[in-house]
Amino acid sequence: MIQMASKREMDMAENSIDLKSVRELLGYNFYIPDYQRGYRWTSQQVIDLLNDIKDFRLKNPQCYQFYCLQPLVVRKMTEVDTQEKDLGEGTWYEVIDGQQRLTTIYLILRALKEELNKKHFPQLYTLKYQRSNKIEDFFNNPQPDDSEIDLYHISNAYTTIENWLGENWDFDFKLLETFITCN
Repeated sequence: MIQMASKREMDMAENSIDLKSVRELLGYNFYIPDYQRGYRWTSQQVIDLLNDIKDFRLKNPQCYQFYCLQPLVVRKMTEVDTQEKDLGEGTWYEVIDGQQRLTTIYLILRALKEELNKKHFPQLYTLKYQRSNKIEDFFNNPQPDDSEIDLYHISNAYTTIENWLGENWDFDFKLLETFITCN
């Protein structure tokens, strides 16, 4: 679960805080503006997250509780915002806080894409970075890339996830279930 704070209008101070599972984020569109710092998670931070999820699942095998990360703070973008940024159709959310967690969860889901497809969840959520289109290219075709600092760290995180899943091959499905089933 990700705690998602959604802001309608910053000026009106209409805030709502909703708990959303990763499953509920599938199909959402997230925009990462330039003011967000770049992706800098280390291999150790990725491994710590994966091990934490694994430990949580082993302690809660029946999904009676949900796994919760720190908050993700977003603002629903206006139609004018999405047109100015050429984001295309659909509802978009500007990520105010939590882009590194959101990106890491996306990378985990991307690594488990084949299992997601088997469970009839073919669509992940969308991440679009103002900073670089190369990141989106990487998401579509994850190959090692160190041409930009963000890509280096994202590529390294993805390789770390794949290696962790290779070492914990018996946990792939349980990891996915923790994200998708435990609500």
